[in-house]
Amino acid sequence: MDNIKKLRLEERNKQIINAILTKIEKECPGCVDLIGISGSFFTGDIHEKSDLDLLIIINDDKAKCRYSSALFLNYLEFSLYMLNKKIVKYGVKRIPQEIENMPILPVNFIKLHNNVVCSESVSEIKASCTELLKITRKCFKDFENNAKERKDITAEDLAGTYEEIYSNWLSKMFHSIDINSPYLSFQTLSSCQNFYNMMSEKFNINNINIMKNFIPSDLKVTKEYFIKGMEEYLELYTKLNVNVKNYQTIEDFEKEYLYWTELEVNKNGY
Repeated sequence: MDNIKKLRLEERNKQIINAILTKIEKECPGCVDLIGISGSFFTGDIHEKSDLDLLIIINDDKAKCRYSSALFLNYLEFSLYMLNKKIVKYGVKRIPQEIENMPILPVNFIKLHNNVVCSESVSEIKASCTELLKITRKCFKDFENNAKERKDITAEDLAGTYEEIYSNWLSKMFHSIDINSPYLSFQTLSSCQNFYNMMSEKFNINNINIMKNFIPSDLKVTKEYFIKGMEEYLELYTKLNVNVKNYQTIEDFEKEYLYWTELEVNKNGY
């Protein structure tokens, strides 16, 4: 093949490739990772009727992310329908407006809802979805807390709880230092935090947050923060005139334990 015909074919190929690139930029920018030439133009075995074979590698992460975000929005929308005990009446195009008029709605929900739809990149989609999920979870948690009727705590409710913290979790915090185990410290904090959470959900008392003070590189400081949480909880004992039970020997414990067991048996008649 003479050089003139070869140059014409190369020019034609450039026009084809440029047309493809233009369409990609208009319809799905960023969705193609690579366009390569294959076939006869790659090997050089061409003639004047040779067609252009292209290898196009699609980057479909964005497409998958967009589809997942659409499902994500759909699930969140249905959760709000159930929370508000309402259904949408005017079809898909009116869903944002109908949700906006619902009485129980996360703060900035519509703005973040729109951000998910209009995000340009995968990172923006993920960031918007994360923020939207955070505010929705907070909304549900606030609703749950407001729906619960917490009662005032009594001395009877409180009795024995501080002793449980002291004998169970505090000893594990010391042991985590002895064996240099951030994992044991972390899980002990988590278990005790669950106890504090349950007490504050059931009774009208402040929740004590000890998880925020976990320092894996300094377990001794973490233990001191744990003790501060115990001291805050102990103030409830003082307020309600509850004495902390402290046994010097196992025999002292056994004597009182069996005494109260006998009283319970006599009280209930078994």
